[in-house]
Amino acid sequence: MKSKHAKTGFDRHFTERMKDRKFASAYIEARAGIDSVDAFVRSLDEVRSKAGVSKALLAKRTGTQPAAMRRLLTMDAPNPTLATVMSIVRSLGYSLALVPAQGCSKRGGKRKSASGRQAGDPHTSGLAMPASRNCSSNSPRRMRRTIST
Repeated sequence: MKSKHAKTGFDRHFTERMKDRKFASAYIEARAGIDSVDAFVRSLDEVRSKAGVSKALLAKRTGTQPAAMRRLLTMDAPNPTLATVMSIVRSLGYSLALVPAQGCSKRGGKRKSASGRQAGDPHTSGLAMPASRNCSSNSPRRMRRTIST
């Protein structure tokens, strides 16, 4: 069955490039990172909304221009700085915690969860930041850390 939309030159090029395993792997990893940041920003906006805080008030609390806050919370692929994220999180009465990725084994490798999804899968419940190929590559000890400033 043909799709309703004609394929563009980009679509054909992208389809061809995705046949290359190295390219496809890099694309999937990058896409997971983008999706994770987007999901995190959407979660911040949901918390803001449930708390009854307007985007303008949140901007004021964080020292940000209202238009910039609206763009951040509504754009398709937000990419806020860590300082901006921390300012928003604190303004909403939350803290940010670093926890081991779901699905990482104690030996540092990936393992599938009960749902059959691998760690770093953006479709897992909650927010899942992309896991590196080796879950313990940057940390000899995996522990929960709360970031406070």
